[in-house]
Amino acid sequence: SRREVPQMRFKAELFDPEALISILASLEKISNEITLVLEPENVHFRISRNSLSEENAFVQIPTEAMFDEYKIESKNNNIIGLAIRASNLIASIRTGKRSQRIVVKLSKKDRQPCLKIEMVMDNNEITQDVPVTLLNKRQIQETAEPSLPDPEVKIQLPETLKNVISNMKSVSVCVCVCVCVC
Repeated sequence: SRREVPQMRFKAELFDPEALISILASLEKISNEITLVLEPENVHFRISRNSLSEENAFVQIPTEAMFDEYKIESKNNNIIGLAIRASNLIASIRTGKRSQRIVVKLSKKDRQPCLKIEMVMDNNEITQDVPVTLLNKRQIQETAEPSLPDPEVKIQLPETLKNVISNMKSVSVCVCVCVCVC
C-alpha cells in the first residue's frame, strides 16, 4: 500500500529580506539547524534542545510583518514545519536582497523538499532551492516553546528612596510605588 503524502502548499512574497536575514543571522550564532514553523498568522523560528540548560531560542513574528500574498495550506491545520540550515537560507536571501521581488514557496526538486526562492533583478529571474526536511505534527510540537513560570522580581530600593517612602506614611496609609523593569 502506498503511504499517503500530506498535501502542503506555501507561497509568499517576502518584502523585508533584511529583517529575515537579521533574525536568521542571530539564530545561526546559536545553531545552524533551525526549525521554521509556518502558520496562517505567525512565522516561528525555533532552536529547541532536549534540555533547558542548553541554549534555546524562540522567535515569533506576524506574517504580515514580513510577507505579502501569504498563502499556506496543509492537512495539519494549515501549519507546516521545516528543519532548515540557517546559513543556506541566509545565502539565498542575501543574493536577492536588492531584487524588486522575492517569492518564497515550498516545492520539490528531485523528490527533495525545498524552499524555492525566486528573485527578479533587472528583468532577470534568479531561482535558488534551499533543501528542507518536512516535520510532522509531533516533531513540530517537540520544538514548541516550553511553558515557564513567571520570573520572580525583587526590587532593592536605594536608602534615600526608602526614607522618602517611610516619610510618606504620615501622609497616607497607602503608598504606591511604580517600577519599570527594562
